[in-house]
Amino acid sequence: MLALLLIASTARAAAPFTLRYQPNATACPTEVEAAAAIEQRTFDLRVAPTALRMELETTDDGAEGTLTVELPRGALKRTLEAASCRELVDGLALVAAMLLRERAAETSARDVPARRWRVVVGAQVVVEARHAPTPLGGLSIFVETSPYFRWWRPSLRLGLGSSTASPLSIAQGEARFSSVAGHADLCPLGIAATSRLEIFACAGVEVGALLIDAGSAGATTRTTNTWIAPRVLGRARLLAWRRIQVEAQVFWGFPLLRSTFFVPLNAPIYTAPTWTLGAAVGVGVAL
Repeated sequence: MLALLLIASTARAAAPFTLRYQPNATACPTEVEAAAAIEQRTFDLRVAPTALRMELETTDDGAEGTLTVELPRGALKRTLEAASCRELVDGLALVAAMLLRERAAETSARDVPARRWRVVVGAQVVVEARHAPTPLGGLSIFVETSPYFRWWRPSLRLGLGSSTASPLSIAQGEARFSSVAGHADLCPLGIAATSRLEIFACAGVEVGALLIDAGSAGATTRTTNTWIAPRVLGRARLLAWRRIQVEAQVFWGFPLLRSTFFVPLNAPIYTAPTWTLGAAVGVGVAL
C-alpha cells in the first residue's frame, strides 16, 4: 500500500520539463540518468513543463552535444563540448536547469511560484543490534522537511517504526523481544555532495517501548519497559529516478533507562546496554 502511495505521489508531482534524448553512442548515460541530472537541479520549480531535446555525438576529442529548449518566444539552442559523454550530459543538464529557472522567474503572477521547502515521505528496513539479546529487524516510515538551498541541505525527520527479534531460549520456554518507537532527527549538517548525492550528519532521540513476551506456549507473560535513547546518525541519499530517492544510514543510540527484564520467578534475562547500533536502507519520494 505504501509503495502505491509513493508512486501516486510521484505521478502527481510532474517535472518542469519533458525530455527528448538522442545519444548516438552506448557510452553515453541513459535517458533516465540524463533526466535525473536535470531533475536534481529543478525539483523545486512549479512551472508548466518545457520541452527539451538533447542531441549527443562522440568525436575524436570526446563528445559534443546540443540542447534545444522550446520557449514561448522560440527555440533556444546551446552547444557544448566535453572530454566524455557523461561530462557532456552533466554540463547540458546544468544549462537546461539555468534556462528553466530563468523561465520560472519570468512567469506571470498567476503561475505557482517556486517552492522553497522540500518534503520527503518514505519507508526504511531497519536492523538494530544490542537493543535485545538478538538483533531486531523491522520497518519504519518517515516524513522529512527541509529548506532548499544550493549546497546546504539541513532537515528535520519524524518517523515511527516497529521491529521484532528471533526467539531466545530460556529456562521457562522462550522469550521474544520487540519494540515500537518514534524518532525525531535533526540534521544541521546536510550537503549536496554531487548533483544526485546528499550526505547528512544528524542527532536525534528515539522514544518508545521495548517489550518481551516470555514463557511457554499458552502461558506467556508480557513485560514492557520504556525506551528513551538519544542517538547520532549518518545518512547518504541518492536521487535514483525523477523524485524517487534511495538511502542508507547507520546510527548509534545511548539508552537513558537501562532497565532489566525479568521472567516469572524473578529471573533476570537482559539489561539494556549503555549503547546500541543500527543500520537501515530505504526509499523516499520528494513531494
